[in-house]
Amino acid sequence: MAGDYRKLREQVMAIARDIGSLDRDGLRGQLDQLLSPEARWDSDVFIDGAGDRAAFASLLEDVKVAFPDLALEITSTYESEREGEVAFEAVVTGTNHGFLANAGPTRRPVRLLVNGVIVFAEDQRIARLRTTWNCAYLMAQLGIRAHMRADPPRRSLSAS
Repeated sequence: MAGDYRKLREQVMAIARDIGSLDRDGLRGQLDQLLSPEARWDSDVFIDGAGDRAAFASLLEDVKVAFPDLALEITSTYESEREGEVAFEAVVTGTNHGFLANAGPTRRPVRLLVNGVIVFAEDQRIARLRTTWNCAYLMAQLGIRAHMRADPPRRSLSAS
């Protein structure tokens, strides 16, 4: 079965290489071939922690608008002991020329490390993608300050 996943892994790596040059229809077409109908993306970028196929495509389209020169390089892959799972490390680069998270274009370059696991479905397509990355590091590279809520000051019991 592992040999069957190699072809799919090669397709994923080819899309990663070409992601910057794919238009919306090209991206959607590639995702339609790669994602199983029930595909989910587990990531902190989604409010509920996971997104379906439509959310997956929409997020990638938004990122491509924000970073028109988006590049994704899968630097390492590791076959899991569990059948149908592949872990990966990737580097994402691009220059912010569009809106991202309600912030305007900063025209700053970014370089982000992403780790993830791809879980394949029986139909040889991606059933689940789990990714982790450092959002605070991304915001810092863009010059966007994170507004942290501070605890309210404590009042002294002796104050009148």
